Amino acid sequence: MKTVWFEGLKAEEKENFKNEVLGAQKVLDKLTKIVYNRTIEVQNTPIADYDCASWSHRQAHQNGQVAAFKEIIALLDINK
Repeated sequence: MKTVWFEGLKAEEKENFKNEVLGAQKVLDKLTKIVYNRTIEVQNTPIADYDCASWSHRQAHQNGQVAAFKEIIALLDINK
């Protein structure tokens, strides 16, 4: 579990919070699947999108979304 989960918590709160997060494993797994599927949707850019003059801006936006989704997925992997 990444240490960012414990930022701002007092030492005595960390263990309780860790147990709460671990107890929510099913919810976190479902959220991981949702975010992963959204990542795939964003990555599958139709060829027609490149017909637009501002296609590079769209691509940059999509790349940013994918990067953010991947970061979220990494945070949701509490088994590491």
